[in-house]
Amino acid sequence: MSKILELSSPWILLCSIDDEVAARRHLQRGLENPNREFYHSDNRVVHYRKTGEFLSPASYAAPKFNVPTIEVSTDGEYVPSIDEIVKQIQASDAQQGGAPDALTGVR
Repeated sequence: MSKILELSSPWILLCSIDDEVAARRHLQRGLENPNREFYHSDNRVVHYRKTGEFLSPASYAAPKFNVPTIEVSTDGEYVPSIDEIVKQIQASDAQQGGAPDALTGVR
């Protein structure tokens, strides 16, 4: 991780949502796209297909790194919005001497 920090300016965008809503979205995506089940070994989908039973969501521990983190609510529209996230990252980069602009590649 130290080499990544030396060469870049990483950020974590941590999506937050109600556990039950996340689990239902996860199941729906798996049912709509069989490739997800194949590539992700999706136990929730496999279990639902076999039994019709919805598995309760597991607990989740957010990653904790010593890098800037923005929590984004994904219950509906993103809060903060994508534009607000980009502005926050660009403002931080400008204060720290100018990492390349995420959209234009310009310092």
